[in-house]
Amino acid sequence: FFLSRTTLDDYKTETKQTKKIQFSYTSAGAKLSTIYLGSDNNIYGTSMHPLQFFQFKSSTNTMTNFGGEVIEKGGGGNIPAYASSGNLLIGVAYAGGKLYEFDTTKKFKKSENPKLVLQEESIHRPRCAITLKDQEHIVWGGFPGYGMVGGSLGIYHMKTEVNLLLTHEQLVENQSTISLGQLSSGDILGGTSIETPGGAESREREARLYVLDWKTQKVKNSFVPIQGAREIAQIFVDQFHRAHCLTDQSIYFVCDPST
Repeated sequence: FFLSRTTLDDYKTETKQTKKIQFSYTSAGAKLSTIYLGSDNNIYGTSMHPLQFFQFKSSTNTMTNFGGEVIEKGGGGNIPAYASSGNLLIGVAYAGGKLYEFDTTKKFKKSENPKLVLQEESIHRPRCAITLKDQEHIVWGGFPGYGMVGGSLGIYHMKTEVNLLLTHEQLVENQSTISLGQLSSGDILGGTSIETPGGAESREREARLYVLDWKTQKVKNSFVPIQGAREIAQIFVDQFHRAHCLTDQSIYFVCDPST
């Protein structure tokens, strides 16, 4: 349990005066979002609602909570997906599809490190991110904003800070990309979800896997791997070009996307 402190405002309509009341209480604490092992062998993550950014150093067995203020415009969201290249850690955040760049060799300080690079409302709720083999591009995806169907896919170039956006109409119409992998050919393998956590009504019935040539932005193949699955929630591509996947109902399957 955690000891928390909050402040309430007691506003009196008769006198137009406000009195602040502070009190402490114990709670189970905020839930934790995705945790990620950085290239510096430290573990990073955030809590959810409110957002608190933390680091765990395994070498010294110490935990540091940097709070929420260090994440510019972090608010009550969280960082549900990360990717890294060298000393740079990329975190993509809810709400608003924010992309942050962390330099793990520098001190964490608001508006300086991490740096808020961009926002994409069509990836309002990010769910996945991977570093491509060239170590220059980050691919990330997720759900769109409230009342919308079909999230976009972002291809972010770290050197230029340019984000190429592919809409769901270019990938799998009315579905959102929530899992990613890169095949030995260099193509991107995406797993989709038909869910709409922003409150829209989904008319789709089954999640799909798709193979994307990211350089030409063309989908080479798209198929339903498991009948009735609403989400392909996890993807791991092994050394034999096989995709190991997990559905929303914890069905584990392996397939060769090229065949």
